[in-house]
Amino acid sequence: HNGDYLLIKMSCWRNSGSVLANMAMPNAWFKDLGLFHLTDVNTGLVVPISGYFEQEPYTRSVRTVL
Repeated sequence: HNGDYLLIKMSCWRNSGSVLANMAMPNAWFKDLGLFHLTDVNTGLVVPISGYFEQEPYTRSVRTVL
């Protein structure tokens, strides 16, 4: 699409996923600017995430009453 979008405000990240923003800024536009796609970056690092989102069980101190 060519032209201006008058009803979209790009000062908020929540608007970055809108259909109008995707039409106004396709991936080819970013490539023409000389930017690279983040999925093409290979760092060689693999971070295991198994168990990462599991919360540790809560523990509490035990008090012995005599």
